[in-house]
Amino acid sequence: MKGFYELLRHGRYILPGCVITALILTACAEQKSEAKKKQIELATANEMPKQADREIIGKDGAKMFLIPAGDFMMGGAEGCADEEPVHQVSLDAFYLDKYEVTNKLFQKFVRETSYETTAEKEGRAAAVTSGGEWEVIPGANWRKPEGRETVFESNREEHPVVSISWYDAEAYCRWADKRLPTEAEFEYASRAGTRTIYWWGDGNLGSQRAANIADEFAKRQFSDLPIMAGYDDGYERSAPVGSFDPNP
Repeated sequence: MKGFYELLRHGRYILPGCVITALILTACAEQKSEAKKKQIELATANEMPKQADREIIGKDGAKMFLIPAGDFMMGGAEGCADEEPVHQVSLDAFYLDKYEVTNKLFQKFVRETSYETTAEKEGRAAAVTSGGEWEVIPGANWRKPEGRETVFESNREEHPVVSISWYDAEAYCRWADKRLPTEAEFEYASRAGTRTIYWWGDGNLGSQRAANIADEFAKRQFSDLPIMAGYDDGYERSAPVGSFDPNP
């Protein structure tokens, strides 16, 4: 399956500057080995209770869903070399955030910890220009991804936070008593039991509103951006979390 990680590597269909740095966090599951237990402890995740609820609320106030244990075929034969070979992976149950971390939630983290992101320290961040090209913009950061108005001035409180680094994501996880999902966990949850390239199928979405991707609407601002033709999600860049149909 061409999950989000694979799409980001290829720059296909996922709109740069929105989903690319959005956080989806996961709490841990019961462990079957001491090695795995140690790995999870180092990741500062929560132990899943024996009687797990289908839905819980994380320390940061975000909804988390229980992803059941199971097996799936990970990887793809049509992407980069590091996606091969397609292989079976078995996973314990784990909790995953229902939505990406929003600007509003990230602001709460920053206010409580006085955290300064990598972009703020360096005084710059990468963003997509009107021509669809990546460009390093002086002064850009999570508050003002394009280097101009802030996400709060432009009513993007409920949009996924962007322009953050791996170090920023880890810091948020420690504050929220969570951890980042592994690549296998993320693909397993994104695939949702499907075997197609995307969870909705192998091709165009048609009229289904299932993802915030580079599409016809984005083409109006980013004229040279490769898009999924025939699909329009209604947003040039990011969209409020929960705007699209969930996978099965």
